[in-house]
Amino acid sequence: MKRFLPSSFVPLLLLATAACGEPEPTLTVGEVAYLEEELLGLSPAQRMDLAGLTAFGLAVSDGLWESILDPYRTQRLREVQVRHLAEEVTVQAAGLSEADLQTRYRINPRYELTVRHLIFLSERWESDAQRAEARRKAEAALQRAEEGEDFAALCAELSEEPGAAQRQGLLNPGRLGTWVPEFWSAANALRVGQISDVVESRYGFHVLRLEDRAVIPYQESRSSVVAEAAVGVGIGAPWNQWVEEQTRELEVVDAVLEMWTARMAEPTELVAIWRGGDLSVQELQRDLAASGYSFAAGVWSELVQAREATLELARLRALSQVAEEMGIRPTPEEVSGVDREFMESVTRWALTLGFVEGATREQVKAAARAAFGDTGQNARLARQEILEWAPLFVVTDHPVFLDGMPIP
Repeated sequence: MKRFLPSSFVPLLLLATAACGEPEPTLTVGEVAYLEEELLGLSPAQRMDLAGLTAFGLAVSDGLWESILDPYRTQRLREVQVRHLAEEVTVQAAGLSEADLQTRYRINPRYELTVRHLIFLSERWESDAQRAEARRKAEAALQRAEEGEDFAALCAELSEEPGAAQRQGLLNPGRLGTWVPEFWSAANALRVGQISDVVESRYGFHVLRLEDRAVIPYQESRSSVVAEAAVGVGIGAPWNQWVEEQTRELEVVDAVLEMWTARMAEPTELVAIWRGGDLSVQELQRDLAASGYSFAAGVWSELVQAREATLELARLRALSQVAEEMGIRPTPEEVSGVDREFMESVTRWALTLGFVEGATREQVKAAARAAFGDTGQNARLARQEILEWAPLFVVTDHPVFLDGMPIP
């Protein structure tokens, strides 16, 4: 869901001209500049949208995925970590022992699956004709497998996945959360040695065979057992009371927050403090960006919403810190899932809107302007998603200046 930063972040739009008569840029994003004549007719909100698209294009051009992904990745993993903490607290409050959890697992164990598959690539934004052709190829491959051809050889011959020929379609063993849901559900429904029907996922059309199914040791699955037990008990009053006790000393520094909303605070100033931790202005900006907050006028009233958001993000950091001290961390599958979620999105956005790695600044600018005006359905969806996360691209590497004023 899209969130909003206070209206003080969107300055009045004024015509900017240099004393010498040469026009000054009205909007700059990193090293890309827009003159007022290029922005005529665009509202303040539209100008910020163009800035967000430009910042994304620069990120693609420069290959800055690690720096851009890091705030988002960190924030999502904090949320996962705190969710696990809530489950642990709930289970303990309900009096469930370790022996109780182990008994639950023996009744309903988790599995690691080994799968061999072939795929004909066709993402869901592709044309109907392209997707129909990919499905037809998958159905033809399935027919050949059902007629007795060696499945590994078929994978090596037909699969469009990079490296499939060398691996004969064999994937590394996977657990729940390793693969996209459609693929996992299809694999988990098979008997060892059985071949699936054609399976559609976000990547295209698969045919797969289950090679092996192995029970995962309890300790490696414990977090999922605790999660299920917590759902059964219901996360509620015990957790809320525990959070209140743990964050009782958390304090928002209102004077710094007020300076920040006026764009006058130093990046290193502390906007929230608690026992054993703190939150600086710079960290707050990154957390806001990674949480999907965006720039919009007339949404927040005074400091009320700014304080609520700061308190929410500081509390998340404080609880994540407690979880870390207790040894509660996201599982490897959860980490890979967070990474995959964002990277799949940014790859699709770039392909849809024509942003490419290595583009010049002028090419980025041209692509951003084209993306801004593209009325196609796929372009509109990609643009909407990019703009929801635009502050993440801006905060990390490509600062925005509107009429010489920094945003944020």
